[in-house]
Amino acid sequence: MTTTELLLQGGRVLDPAQDLDELLDVAVAEGRIAALAPSLSRPDRGRIIDVSGLLVTPGLIDLHTHVFAGQDLGVDSALWAPPSATTTLVDAGSAGAHLFNAFRQGYIEPARERILAFVNISTIGTTSILLAGEAENLNYCSSDICARCVEEHRDVALGVKIRASGNVVGRNGIKPLEAARKAADQANVPLMVHVGPSPPLLEEILHLLGDGDILTHCFTGFDNRLITEGGEPRRDVLAARDRGVVFDVGHGMAAFDAEVAASMISAGFLPDVISTDVHAYALDSVRDFPTTISKFLALGVELDQAIKRSTSVPARLIARPELGSLEIGTAADIAVFAVEEGSFMYADTGGTSFAGTSRLSTRYTILGGQVVYEKP
Repeated sequence: MTTTELLLQGGRVLDPAQDLDELLDVAVAEGRIAALAPSLSRPDRGRIIDVSGLLVTPGLIDLHTHVFAGQDLGVDSALWAPPSATTTLVDAGSAGAHLFNAFRQGYIEPARERILAFVNISTIGTTSILLAGEAENLNYCSSDICARCVEEHRDVALGVKIRASGNVVGRNGIKPLEAARKAADQANVPLMVHVGPSPPLLEEILHLLGDGDILTHCFTGFDNRLITEGGEPRRDVLAARDRGVVFDVGHGMAAFDAEVAASMISAGFLPDVISTDVHAYALDSVRDFPTTISKFLALGVELDQAIKRSTSVPARLIARPELGSLEIGTAADIAVFAVEEGSFMYADTGGTSFAGTSRLSTRYTILGGQVVYEKP
């Protein structure tokens, strides 16, 4: 018989993976969810936390981050993740094939939080977003080398990443994206494509994406925006969703336009995934993952849908559905929030302000049954 090591009492447990939204106690033993019930016996030993009035969800899964610390974009996941209630982070192409092993040995393996990654089609990765784009030199965009890297690191490498925007590809246009498409097909993994200012054009990008591929920065305000002049989702965007393309927020430093987001959401086009695209230059605009989620609450997304897009949906996309649930027997990765009510101002990455009436604030982050963050 296992002994309860941690008991969360009286919280609102919201777990979209189980279609669960109830006042429940949560018991943790041996780093896993041991029991969920309206009232569980207090353990003789172990910690008891009163979470009444708080929201309890699976630990957040951030599908778009840059956590190759010390590299141009990288932030320290040990500092970023716990206050953000984030237990799993996916690095979106910070490292290419020639740097991936250094990223793995230096950051992925030693990290307490779980880190997975997409491999950049450029072997040098995002070496500098200020001086030059990594895909300006096609010699670095080797499909074979990228695919081989994914194969060698398949336990942590999820797919291929390409920043397909004019400030990254330069005069190469569509060619780096075609190389990335080839690499993903060779390794039989998804392709994640960053969309921004053209070239290439959005229609060229969408043409190369299929079931399971990810378009990130889906609410960009640049010329490749996903809405028509009338504010409706473009037909080719709707067609892409119909064939299984995944639309990811990737908030970041310059990729979240509130007007585009509001238009898409009001038209019924919610993002499949909410993610931060946190990096060294985006810390001020992103702040933390709960703030990014709160912006979508302000734009009319229901709380359960916002949590679903930050937990169970990304868990499925990374082929680890158990990480997005509080089902009994799964790893005890848990987020506990206060849902604060009031008047709150938010801003998009262009500086446009908009108001909301609620926000999420992290109270506890639990990773593998251990409390790794608690707000004083």
